[in-house]
Amino acid sequence: MEIRSEQVKQLRQITGSGIMNCKQALTECDGNIELAIEFLRKKGQASAEKKSSRIASEGRIEISSSDSQIVMVDCNCETESVAKLDEFLLFCSHVAKLILKHKPCDLSDLLALPYSENSPETIEQKRTSLIATIGENIIIRRFVLVDKRGIVDTYVHGSKIGSIVILKSGTEAVAHELALQVVATNPLFVSSADVPKEVIENEKNIAIEQMAGSNKPPHVVEKIVEGKVSKWVSEISLLSQPYIKDPQNSVQKYLLAQNATLDSFYRMQVGEGIEKEVLDFATEVANQVKSFSTN
Repeated sequence: MEIRSEQVKQLRQITGSGIMNCKQALTECDGNIELAIEFLRKKGQASAEKKSSRIASEGRIEISSSDSQIVMVDCNCETESVAKLDEFLLFCSHVAKLILKHKPCDLSDLLALPYSENSPETIEQKRTSLIATIGENIIIRRFVLVDKRGIVDTYVHGSKIGSIVILKSGTEAVAHELALQVVATNPLFVSSADVPKEVIENEKNIAIEQMAGSNKPPHVVEKIVEGKVSKWVSEISLLSQPYIKDPQNSVQKYLLAQNATLDSFYRMQVGEGIEKEVLDFATEVANQVKSFSTN
């Protein structure tokens, strides 16, 4: 059966698949558009399953807000070039808006949500079809949905690191300063009192191992270990960190001077905790050309 270019164009507009894939689908389905769509979806699912185990350590941090809530989402892909594609950017932005609208409890609930009101396609199905179209693994890794209580500000640095800061009292300007601080210094806790005992004990054991074989007296080793642990706790606690715009003073002193009180903060960084596969630029481009030529 002869497949007309108009049919290929129509199928491509509906599915976003490549010209050759659309032509193959129409040929396999005797020109039936509906069957061809189903054919491509099945093919896309198989393709996505093959790519789903690949490391996705690039991407972007997306922040969006409504009158009452704010959401931060970590969306991942495999390469920096895909992280800049309009299709990927639109997907990340739309997912953030859907979280604000539907308020899912977790990732499982999120992926089961409808991607649009006019289609039965879920977010997971949209993610799968996007993998097939773009040729890379795409992951919604995590999200946080926060109520706008108190004074809230956010900051995203280069689309890769994002923060949300909530103050019990103070101003938006102070909240913004702390949002910058959180992005720059990566604190793990609000104050040293919030650091769990088991975390401190683990760091103490690391410090003791570092001192092994030093031939120093036990009481000296003990003081050095205490100093190391105390310094580490202060570095990972936001309030005790040096304020980046005035390192002589701590964040706590800055807040006191501004009559402000910190409630909580959130931080996400693309790729943190993920072992990234290192490719040279030429290899990345070659892989991209290959993936697009097969879609």
